[in-house]
Amino acid sequence: MAEQTNKFDERFEGIFSKETKGAINIEALLKKAGLDEPLYPGKRVVKPLRQEGEYKSHCIVYDWRNPDKIRIELKAGLTGKDLEPKILAKYPISLQTPTFFEFDVQTKQ
Repeated sequence: MAEQTNKFDERFEGIFSKETKGAINIEALLKKAGLDEPLYPGKRVVKPLRQEGEYKSHCIVYDWRNPDKIRIELKAGLTGKDLEPKILAKYPISLQTPTFFEFDVQTKQ
């Protein structure tokens, strides 16, 4: 069990802090999530992830348009837009279902 805990700690090192009582380091989280460009309030970034075969490509959408929340979402297609149900039905079930994380944002005072 201790080995699993250590692996978790290594993967999330710098994101969670015991001193901040559950707060998350947003910059470290976004870096671990694969974002390699700045994200700031009002910005939305789409990272396409091309896959071989039809209806397998998808993207990750990093969305901070709401200044109180950051949303990281996995979406079918490469544009980050919602697909029509007729087209979405051709993708694997895992890409048809909304898959996202939302984080409440509070700045240090």
